[in-house]
Amino acid sequence: MDRGESQRILGQSAFTAPTAQKRRPGRPYPPEPHLWFDGVFIKENELPRNFPSWRVATMGGVYTELHALHTKPRFFSKYFTWLQDAAGIAMLPPLSNVTETSIHNAIVGLLNKNMYFSDTLTRLSIVPTLSPNGYGSDVMVGALFLETKPLERSGFTPRTQGLLVKVLEDSTKALNRRANVQWLSDPAAWISQRLLKKSLWSEHLLLNSKGRVANAIEGMVYALINGETITPPLSEGVRFDPIRPLIEEAYFSATGNIIAKKPLTLEMLNAAEEVFLASSVHGIESVLGVNDRRYSTNVSNLVCEKLNRIYFPELYL
Repeated sequence: MDRGESQRILGQSAFTAPTAQKRRPGRPYPPEPHLWFDGVFIKENELPRNFPSWRVATMGGVYTELHALHTKPRFFSKYFTWLQDAAGIAMLPPLSNVTETSIHNAIVGLLNKNMYFSDTLTRLSIVPTLSPNGYGSDVMVGALFLETKPLERSGFTPRTQGLLVKVLEDSTKALNRRANVQWLSDPAAWISQRLLKKSLWSEHLLLNSKGRVANAIEGMVYALINGETITPPLSEGVRFDPIRPLIEEAYFSATGNIIAKKPLTLEMLNAAEEVFLASSVHGIESVLGVNDRRYSTNVSNLVCEKLNRIYFPELYL
C-alpha cells in the first residue's frame, strides 16, 4: 500500500471513503461507498452536514486498523480486544450492546455493501458521543465507527527501495500507557505529519521524553544491532499495534531468533546494521537510511514474506 493513501488530515478522517469505482465493460456500476456508525450504514455522499464538525468533536477517540481479504477480517479478535483496552486507557465510555461477533458481522456487512472483496483496510474507531437517556437529558456513551478502503494490492509488498527517515527531536512522547494508544488526534504525530509533507523524507521517528526512540509516525521501530534485533518496549511510549506479536512470530520464522525489547537510543540506532518499521497498515517496511546513516535491507524482506504467510495464508494456497 502506498504511504500517500494513509495521510492524516486534521478535522477529517484519514479514512475518507473513496469515490465509486469505475465501471468495467458489461458490468453494473458499483454502489456508492458506505460507512458504518453506531449500528447504521451511512452513504459516504449522504453524510449529515454537521458530520465534519462531529469528526472534530470526537478527536478524543481511539482507533485500530486491520486488513480483510475476501470479507474475512484478519485476526479480528486481537484487534477488537486491543481497541477495547485502548478505550479503557483513554477513559472513554464503554460501548453499549456491542459484542465481538456483532462488530465482526458489521465489518463483513460493510465490505459486502461496498463490494470490496480484495485486500481492504478497515478502521475501527471508538468515539465519545451523546445519547438520550429517556429522562430529557443526554449521557455520554461510546460509539463505534467503521470505515473501509480498498487497496491496490493483496498482502504486504516489500519495498523496492527503503524509506528515508528523519529523527524528529523537537516532538516528544510521554512515557505512560496513554502513549501506547492510537488516538484519532495525536498532537506529536499530527505535527510530525505536517512537517513530513513539507520535506523530502519518507517518515519521521518520534522520541520519548528521555530522548530515546519511541516509534515512527505510522509504525513500530526495529533495529538489528550486533546480530540482535531490538524494538523499544511499550514502557518507552511506543504506540501499540496489534500486529506486534505477529511481527515477532514472522521474525522468528525468518531468522530463528527472537526480538529483544530494550530501550533504543539514537547512538544504538546509528550503530545498527539494519532498521525496519512494522504496522498493520503497511506491514514490514525496510529503512534505507535514518538522517545521514544508511542501512542494508536483507532481513526485513525475509520477515515481510513470512508475515504475509501468517496474515494472508490464502495467497499461498
